Amino acid sequence: MLEYPDCPAPERPALPALNGAEPLDSPANAEALMIRDDAIRTYINGLLSALRCHQARRDYGSK
Repeated sequence: MLEYPDCPAPERPALPALNGAEPLDSPANAEALMIRDDAIRTYINGLLSALRCHQARRDYGSK
C-alpha cells in the first residue's frame, strides 16, 4: 500500500482590525492594511501549495 504525504492547508490567519473611527488612509489603518495584505498573501500561497500537493497525489497514480 502506498503512503502519500500529508497536504496540510494553512491555518486561517487572524487579521488586525481597522479602526472605523479613523480615515481608511490614516497611518494606523494603513499599517493594519499592510499587515493584512502580507498575511493574506502568505495564506493564499499556503493554500496553493496544499492544492498542488493534492494534485500531485492525484496525478501520481494515473501515470
